This record gives sequence, C-alpha cells and structure tokens, in this order.
Amino acid sequence: MVLGIIPLLNGWGAVSFALPGFLNSFLALAALYIIAAGGFYLLIDGFLEWGNPMAWLTFVVALIVLAVGTIPLLNQFGVIGFTIPYLNMTVYHIIFTIEGFFLFIGAFLME
Repeated sequence: MVLGIIPLLNGWGAVSFALPGFLNSFLALAALYIIAAGGFYLLIDGFLEWGNPMAWLTFVVALIVLAVGTIPLLNQFGVIGFTIPYLNMTVYHIIFTIEGFFLFIGAFLME
C-alpha cells in the first residue's frame, strides 16, 4: 500500500516527502510484475477468506488486478496482440494502493 499511497500523496502536494529515487526507478521497471504477482496473491487470499462476504469482492478485485498486470506483460512477450491503453505510473500507484488495502483487510479476515 505504501508503494502507491506515498507517491500519490506527494504528487498531489499533500506530503512533502517521497519514495527514494532508486525505488521509483525500480518501480518503473518492475511495476507490471509486482502488480501481476500481487493480484495472484490477492486471489489466493480470497480463497483463504472463504466463508466471509468480503471474499467475493476480493476475488473480483484480484481478477481485475491480475488482468491489468498480466495483459501488458503478455503483450511485451508477443503472446497477445493487444494491451491496455493509458497505463502510466499514476494508474500503477492507484492499483498498488487498492491491492495493498485489500491485502491488509485480508490479513484480518483469514480463517
């Protein structure tokens, strides 16, 4: 969640500090991999929340995040011929924040 919320708040001028430069450059290179892996883990987390009404929402968010991370990766490797337009670092930061929020909730709802 921190990978998304701190850059967003800094970009909006709400906080004066930001992530270190090396971390921002790393995120620019590895964002799709981190999003895809986080979406997969969120899907597993949804199974661990089984029996809780929040599990269905976690599944839906996990599938969306997994698709947003996987489709551009498959396009980069030439497996599919289309990608998701308008993905930039701001969208990635929003996805990191949502993904982190649901993983945070899932930590308390696991049985």
